[in-house]
Amino acid sequence: MSEWVKRQWDDIKGNVKYALLVIVLGAVVTGLAVLVRGLPWWKDAILVFLFVLVAFWAAVATWWRRKIPDTNAAIGEIKNEFEKLADEDSAEMGKRLITCGISAKLELETVEPYVDVTFRLVNTSMFNLMSEKVEGNAFYRGYSGEKFPLSRSPIIADPMNFFSLPRGQLRELTLRQFVPLAITDNIAANNDRLTLDLTEVRVHFMFPGTGDHRRFCWFGDEVEVVGGLAVSNEKLSNLSIIPKRSGAPYLEILTPLDHAEVGLWREVHGSVRTPNSKVQLLVHAGDDWWYLQGDAEVDGQSWSKKCKFGLDKPNYGGDYRIIALLGQPVRDSRVRDLPDVLRSNEIKVRRTHD
Repeated sequence: MSEWVKRQWDDIKGNVKYALLVIVLGAVVTGLAVLVRGLPWWKDAILVFLFVLVAFWAAVATWWRRKIPDTNAAIGEIKNEFEKLADEDSAEMGKRLITCGISAKLELETVEPYVDVTFRLVNTSMFNLMSEKVEGNAFYRGYSGEKFPLSRSPIIADPMNFFSLPRGQLRELTLRQFVPLAITDNIAANNDRLTLDLTEVRVHFMFPGTGDHRRFCWFGDEVEVVGGLAVSNEKLSNLSIIPKRSGAPYLEILTPLDHAEVGLWREVHGSVRTPNSKVQLLVHAGDDWWYLQGDAEVDGQSWSKKCKFGLDKPNYGGDYRIIALLGQPVRDSRVRDLPDVLRSNEIKVRRTHD
């Protein structure tokens, strides 16, 4: 029944609207005729003018209303879009902080050497970012790829240990990683390069986001540290990395680091507790012999000796061990077993270049 009624209405609604319009207009004209009956002509003219003016204003107002959208609705729509964008930024803030470049600089002319790792960051979100704290440890990699952690977390290289990044801007975040001086020898052993891994270092940021999203963590990246610096005995002494222990003489190899990469020749540095003691260096090769490298040059509590790793012809990939002996106990150019004398820590290295 309802469908039939609807079909009938669809068929006659045009005629009904026309009939209603005729009735309304007829009623208006009749009403005006009654009002103006017996009035002077000039009053009739005024009433007609006012009627036409009101009708024109009503028509223009109706057209304008349909032509121009509701301002409040437009503002509400813009507000909804803004809130949607803010929610997306808050939830994906880790993706809104873009890294454009990384560089590293090794600084030795300080009381404690450090590497400044600089990240060029762009804040593509609508929020201003402010750092809270830095956590996690950096690593450097040995020749076999294993990671060796540095004992201290890096800090932001700023007097207030603080970093801010306004929305839509690019700034440089510098993380300062303090390192032992001996790491410079690892750099030299890797053709003046060392990979520093900061992927586990995280900087906590806060921002005026929406909902529960007001903080996030940004993680660092790997960077190649370029060296080109020699480590002198004087620097080793000035930076107080020589052990100061009492009792029996104490002997230690300071550089190269364990698991470093070396060429055919490499300078070995170390310390001895008793000043100006005699020190011998030996290198163990793959043929199970210890090869005498000679006596080290001793300067007070510091010593150094240039050692040879393998043959003159390329022999990459060979593993070697270095050890220092107190005194001059070895007379032969090579020995199977080490004499029972005070010895240093043993350092393992691999030859990777000439």
